[in-house]
Amino acid sequence: MPKEIVLHRKLLFDNKFLDVYVNWCQNIYKSTKIIRKGSVIAAVEQSLVSISKLAQELLITPRTIRYYEEMGLLTPVHHEKMSQRLYGPRERARLTLILRGKRLGFSLAEIKEMIDLYDIDRTEGLQLERAVAYGEKRLQELDEKIRELTLLKGELLDYHQQFTELLRERNTEKRGG
Repeated sequence: MPKEIVLHRKLLFDNKFLDVYVNWCQNIYKSTKIIRKGSVIAAVEQSLVSISKLAQELLITPRTIRYYEEMGLLTPVHHEKMSQRLYGPRERARLTLILRGKRLGFSLAEIKEMIDLYDIDRTEGLQLERAVAYGEKRLQELDEKIRELTLLKGELLDYHQQFTELLRERNTEKRGG
């Protein structure tokens, strides 16, 4: 595990979301290493697959994959003879990261930026820095949401208690009256 992730894990976070976030950062790190091997080596290891096969594998719709293409997140190989989109390990890894990022609440723009940083800086330093920064921002958003939900729950419990007492009083009056 990169030292940056360990450092941030120890110093910055104390949250259940942390493990999911750290795993996501580690997967960005691992996926970029897979991508770095190059398409020739990777193509031998894993064959190219169609959009429907990839969608089925990842439990999403082909339309979702096409949307991510439109947003510039994926670049399939176009097979000349069959006029078909084909996806290799690089796109599979990117799509896996996109789906994980969406599950964690990152925007597509944030996910695209984090993934694309690998092409700019092959040392992965910028990518990790941005992932940590967006992760910290997301953690703050989640903490705020948790505070709001806790207040809402307290308010709802108060109303529930008041209404239950009113109902009990009315039922007692009906029996006694």
